[in-house]
Formats: sequence, C-alpha cells, structure tokens
Amino acid sequence: MTVRFSGLPVLALLMVGLSSCSASGVDATGTGSAGVLELAVAETCADGSAPECVPVNGEHLVLPPSFEQAGVRDATVAEGQGTATIEVIFTEDGGRILQDLSSQAVESGDSSRLAIKVGDEIRASVVVMDVIKENRVQMSFGSEESAQEILELIHDG
Repeated sequence: MTVRFSGLPVLALLMVGLSSCSASGVDATGTGSAGVLELAVAETCADGSAPECVPVNGEHLVLPPSFEQAGVRDATVAEGQGTATIEVIFTEDGGRILQDLSSQAVESGDSSRLAIKVGDEIRASVVVMDVIKENRVQMSFGSEESAQEILELIHDG
C-alpha cells in the first residue's frame, strides 16, 4: 500500500482539517487515545541487500530500529469514498509525532518513506511530499475487509 501524493493509489493518505467534535467523546485537544498507529521514517533498499531490508507492498524498506507510537483519538471507516477508507484523527501528541516524522521524511529526500505499522506489520510505506500539519488523515485501502481489519488493529493498539 504505497502512497504517492501525486495520485498513485492503493493506499491514499489525505489530509483534511481538524474538527473539534468527536464521535469517541474525547475533546480535540485531549491526549486520550482510542488506539495507536506506529510511525517511523525508513529508507528504501534493494531486495536482498541486507537482512533488515523488508518488503512492504511492492517496495523494500530498511526496517527502522524503532517506531514512535502516535495516539489515535478516533478512527472510523469513512462512508461514500468509493473505496474502503479509514478516517484517523490523531491525539494532540500523535499529531505532533506525525508532523515531526513527516518533516524528517521530506528533509531526508526521495528514498525516505513514512512507514506505518499497525499491529505487528508495516502496512504502508508513504512517500511524503510536504510536511503533514493536520491531525486528521484518511487512508484508503482496496477492499472493505482490509479497512475493517486495519480499523480493529488500530483500536486494539
């Protein structure tokens, strides 16, 4: 599920404005968490170039030594998007982590990716074109089953 903001889908990560209301009952500035996404900046690598070079949806990444846990305030399957889409609203702290790591990925150049780990698996490798400054993103997947599975893993955090 590689994202390229220029429009090459399988996973699309879209920024939308942060709203002050929440279906989960946690206020927009709170740090309460309804789940977790693990994020890290990773570099691409050639298949077989190193033991820590792992496949992620069609490309290979050097497995980051650690991931930062970005708190999720709310995550839901978004309706009417044409594909299976999950809307994720990060906590204030989670949003800062997303912004910091997206900034690092932009500064690191074309071979850097924002790796998104859900559960025990890296589920996405995102090419970051600009710093992500919003606390709300949408992730689109190819099937309803995968979106529901990802949603449950986020909530299990």
